[in-house]
Amino acid sequence: MSTWFALVASFGSLFIVTGKRYAELLEMGDDASSTRATLQTYSVPYLRTILGVTLGATVLAHCQWAFDTAELSGHTFPFDELSIVPVLMALMRYLLVLEEGHGGAPEDVFIGDRTLHVLGARWALLFALGVYA
Repeated sequence: MSTWFALVASFGSLFIVTGKRYAELLEMGDDASSTRATLQTYSVPYLRTILGVTLGATVLAHCQWAFDTAELSGHTFPFDELSIVPVLMALMRYLLVLEEGHGGAPEDVFIGDRTLHVLGARWALLFALGVYA
């Protein structure tokens, strides 16, 4: 596993965790701090900023990983570089789900969202082609 892929996983995880807190804060409203004490330290604008930063960091780390991997593999077709598209679309889809007021349970979103399934399958296909083609 490359350092860049570890960064993708780390920033992606931070994006999901921030999204969970954001969804909880939106869902609970003024009663959020009574449910989870740490929610009183967050504001909606702050969490939106963190979501944007972590989304950007995840995409940048994935781009760097994809370009480094492509350079090492020496493929003539850009499978690794094309994997950037479904990753970006999946992150933006999850952000849209959060803005719609869902996402307090990210595992439910990932299990139930057909769009995320399709994007994940596209990424997996491109990744597999990049490794085995």
